[in-house]
Amino acid sequence: EVHDIDKEHETIIYRILQESISNILRHSHSETIDINIAFTDTNCNIIIRDTGKGFTLQNISKGNGFTNMETRAQLIGATFKIDSELEKGSQVTISYPIAIDEYA
Repeated sequence: EVHDIDKEHETIIYRILQESISNILRHSHSETIDINIAFTDTNCNIIIRDTGKGFTLQNISKGNGFTNMETRAQLIGATFKIDSELEKGSQVTISYPIAIDEYA
C-alpha cells in the first residue's frame, strides 16, 4: 500500500533522487539505472542502483553532492547509505519513516 508523504518531505526525497541520478549520469558510465520504491507499514524504502564503474567510499569528495544528499535525508528523519564496488556499480539506499495516522 502506498502511503501519503508530507509534501515538503516529498520534495526533499525528489531532490535526493535527482542528485543520485545526476551523479550516475555524470560519473558511473552505467548503461542502466534501477530505482525501486517499496512501502512497508513503517517505511518508504528507496534503492537507486547502477551497474557502472563504481568507486571507493574513501574517495568521495565533499563537493560531489553526497554530503547534500545525506544532509537532506537527515532533515526528514531518513537514513541514507551508499554502497559501491569498483567495476560493479553503486547503490544508494534511503529509508524514510512514514508517520502513521493513529486515528485512521
